[in-house]
Amino acid sequence: MCQLSGNEAHFTSLINYQAYKENAPECLTITHYPELLNEKGIVLMRGEFDKNVLNVNEALCLANQMQLYYGKDDEKRDRLLERFTNAPEDFKHMDLIAELECLSL
Repeated sequence: MCQLSGNEAHFTSLINYQAYKENAPECLTITHYPELLNEKGIVLMRGEFDKNVLNVNEALCLANQMQLYYGKDDEKRDRLLERFTNAPEDFKHMDLIAELECLSL
């Protein structure tokens, strides 16, 4: 589960989110630094993770998936996010999984 806030992405496990909601402990925090975007066309990214929950490869995998998923405009993905945010009763997690499985294609 990921919550975006400003230039930060906060990740927690789904089981912790279900148990603690907004008070769930974070397992990964990614901060984006867009100061060089206009001049150099790049955004620096820094991540911190809880070594008791994730290993380095799992943290990198989450960061890469987030970049691949949100890194380009996509109407279908925008609609999924909109549905999750505003009509969670209509959201189907398998739709999101299907989109994630298409990332490498």
